[in-house]
Amino acid sequence: MKPHALITNDDGIQSAFLHRLVDALLPHFRVSVAAPAFEQSWSGRSMTRHGEIEVIRSPSYFPAQVEAWAISGT
Repeated sequence: MKPHALITNDDGIQSAFLHRLVDALLPHFRVSVAAPAFEQSWSGRSMTRHGEIEVIRSPSYFPAQVEAWAISGT
């Protein structure tokens, strides 16, 4: 059984670098992705305090064996 890698970033679920990292890890790991729905670079310590946070399963961004989730909020 392959080890499980959880991958995240602050550039968003559509980031080209995130996709390249996932592709590089797939031969050696079971991969899951949890990334912001939109770019959050340079947002520092901002937090969604009073708004709702939505977690959206996003299978179309990655190969079928990757579980991917886009998360709204900061």
